[in-house]
Amino acid sequence: MPIFYESKNSVVHTVMAGQIGLEEIYQHLSKLTNDSAVPSIFIERIDMTGVTKLELMSEDAQKIGNAAESLHNKHEKSVVVVIADSDFTYGITRMVQAYVEMCHPSVDWKTVKNIESADAIIEEVLKSMN
Repeated sequence: MPIFYESKNSVVHTVMAGQIGLEEIYQHLSKLTNDSAVPSIFIERIDMTGVTKLELMSEDAQKIGNAAESLHNKHEKSVVVVIADSDFTYGITRMVQAYVEMCHPSVDWKTVKNIESADAIIEEVLKSMN
C-alpha cells in the first residue's frame, strides 16, 4: 500500500507515495479510525510529495471529506496538515479542505506546498496544546 503512517505522541506522520487513488485513501482512513494508538487529540501530517500519480477527480473531494468524518468524530480534536508540492495535488487537497471546512468545522485542515510550512504549523499547534 502506498500510504504509510506512524503515530508519535500527538502527531500521526503519514506518507503517501507512488500512485494514490480513492481506494487507498479509504483504506488509510479506516486503519486510522480503528487504530488505538491514535490519541483522542491528534495532528495528522500528510506528506504527499512522493505521490507520482493522483487518481482523483474533483468530485472525490466530497467523498474523502465524508469518509474522514468517522475518524474525526471519534476524536476530541484533530488537525490535518497536508503537504502537496504539485499544483494538481495541491488543488485537489484544497477542494477537500474547502469541503471539510464547510461540513466538518471541528477539523482544522491546512494545505501547504512545503515541509517547512507544515512543520511550522504543527509546532504552533503543539505549543497551543500545552
